[in-house]
Amino acid sequence: MFHQSKIDFTKWIFVIGIILFIAELLFFNGEALFFLMMMIFCVYIGRKRMPKKSGLLLFWIGIIGGVLSFFNMFTFRLLLFAVFIYFIFHYVQNKQVAAKKSPKIEEADPILSQEETFSKTPLFQNRLFGTQRTEEQIYKWNDVNIQTGIGDTVIDLNYTILPKGEAVIVIRKLIGNIEIIVPYELEVSVHHSGFIGSYSIFDYSEPNVWNETIRYESKNYRESAQKVKIITSITFGRIEVKRT
Repeated sequence: MFHQSKIDFTKWIFVIGIILFIAELLFFNGEALFFLMMMIFCVYIGRKRMPKKSGLLLFWIGIIGGVLSFFNMFTFRLLLFAVFIYFIFHYVQNKQVAAKKSPKIEEADPILSQEETFSKTPLFQNRLFGTQRTEEQIYKWNDVNIQTGIGDTVIDLNYTILPKGEAVIVIRKLIGNIEIIVPYELEVSVHHSGFIGSYSIFDYSEPNVWNETIRYESKNYRESAQKVKIITSITFGRIEVKRT
């Protein structure tokens, strides 16, 4: 879907690594980080003095001490856990076909009055791992309000008929991308909060977002009889809203 996802994730891992090391220095075991820097300095001096015995000794002391110090850092264990979760996510994704969700139309409970409606099958479900997308066929619209862990979410509004008034899409995501495709005639409001990632909202885009909140509202949104409000929050990922 987003061909740059793997590149973006590598960039996030690099940025997260820097953040974790700063956190180690400020909040956790700053002595371990200082000792690691000393070992790196020993490696540097040892290489300079090679092939002398003192150079070899400094080099290997720096290598062994640096590795032990690095593995002992609390932030390294956090980063290792994040990478482990990422590979689990990809393993699960490769074992299953991307879930294409389409709501089934169910008859209303006869106990309920005509003014009341009850739906047991929402458009999307809360999910820890995996991709969710609307099918490329006609489906009945239900407002979206989900929280997800790792994975992408794709919503194509060209295959549904929105009700009069304001349709609502609320997505909160830890890691992943959101793609929302809207018809040309539909008025749109977007309120997006991102920690690390990027966004593309029609003609407006930013490749590097760092702890930002973005608001967009199309020209005739407030007066329109049919419109969609999009509220998204991503810790690490990209949002794209486009027309087709």
